[in-house]
Amino acid sequence: MKILNFILLSAILVNGQALAAETPEPVAHKIAVAVTAFSVQADKPDLVKASDEIRQLFEAKLGEQDLVVVERAKLDEALHEAKLSQAGIVDPNSAKDVGKVIGADFIVTGRISEIGGTMVVSGRAIDTETSAIIPVSIEVADKGQIVASIGKAAATLSEKMQVAKKAKATEVNAVAVDKSLPAGPRPKVLVLFNEIHIGRPVIDPASETALVRYLLANDFKVVDPAFAKGLRGDEEKWRPLQNAGEGAVALLAKLGKEQNADVVIYGEAFSERGESVEGMLTCRGRIEAKAVLVKDGSVLAYDSEHAGASDLAEHVAGKKAIEAAAQKVAPRLATLVLKKWANPKAEK
Repeated sequence: MKILNFILLSAILVNGQALAAETPEPVAHKIAVAVTAFSVQADKPDLVKASDEIRQLFEAKLGEQDLVVVERAKLDEALHEAKLSQAGIVDPNSAKDVGKVIGADFIVTGRISEIGGTMVVSGRAIDTETSAIIPVSIEVADKGQIVASIGKAAATLSEKMQVAKKAKATEVNAVAVDKSLPAGPRPKVLVLFNEIHIGRPVIDPASETALVRYLLANDFKVVDPAFAKGLRGDEEKWRPLQNAGEGAVALLAKLGKEQNADVVIYGEAFSERGESVEGMLTCRGRIEAKAVLVKDGSVLAYDSEHAGASDLAEHVAGKKAIEAAAQKVAPRLATLVLKKWANPKAEK
């Protein structure tokens, strides 16, 4: 008997610690998976047909495990835009880029070869968020057992993904201290975000909440988010900030002084609905943020990021996409703020 090795990536996600008043309960959602074409051993052209059959089996068996399988056309389009072949996803970075576009949690790929007359499939499912790995091995007596073997592999993958999902749900309110941040005193920060989903303003922005979580977890002093919420609810005060253009920096510095803040982080975030995949809605989110030094109105840092997410509910998918983008921006902004806060003339 030979071993059919499937090397599959795990989902390990650590989110920031939310403020109690603004932390939604984790929303259950199905895991989205995309299956690419498997590469084939160069000197075994007869395996090409088997490759497509194995891919179809994998898609079918994963679907039977209550996972959402991304449509091939959608995956093909994303791969084309990324200038990758169907079998070209060989590293986590490529998988992350494609996963963002199609809203997939995992991308399954692999290679088919023949050893001593026995077909061997070496595969892996790449977690588009974390790049963690879950190894799974299946023994296959002969090619007639391939259907049962792939079914077993799909079941194992589903089980391990569900375990990771539960771990994510229990850790959603926990945030790890970022040990990469420069040591030293921390400034007091006012965080303000304008967030829109499909033309609809959001009362409690996920972007703002994610930044506040991160800052609090890393010993920054933060102005009570209730101030930002009240400001957004006062159109007379909020509109000038949105329409000020270049003058917005001066307004931000003024607001910061009123709240005894050292730095103001102001940003805009938006999310837009993508395609629906077997009942799951995908959304793309983008965030742009800048840090302003209150005492002189200078801009300490500017950054932007985008991400994708999926969920049964569109507004939840939108928030997840924006939050994922904000979690990437937060450490970069914080690092620059700490480096330049005490010395704003430092090289940017």
